[in-house]
Amino acid sequence: MVIDPAAVAYAAFDILQPEQQETLWNVAGNVGVSLEIAPVLQPGHHVGVYLDGELTDLATTASQFQLTEVFRGLHTMQAVILDNDGDVVLRLDCSDSIRWSAAP
Repeated sequence: MVIDPAAVAYAAFDILQPEQQETLWNVAGNVGVSLEIAPVLQPGHHVGVYLDGELTDLATTASQFQLTEVFRGLHTMQAVILDNDGDVVLRLDCSDSIRWSAAP
């Protein structure tokens, strides 16, 4: 994990779903994501993801959400915690990113 001093309060931050190397069938472009965040997000923090290297600021404090318009093929995802300015507070290392594929 890459840690900003503001992120020290987080004891756990990980991607639970989708799993590494998982093949997702018949997702119709929607992929459910589940994160482990402990303790809960601090005020002013929210979740984002890098999907295939492109940041999507989800502006949600939920640890479970849907990514839409994810089409079949191999994908990588990396979770981040952002502050109100959109700056990354906590980011999983590239070695912690998830690779998975969506199939028809």
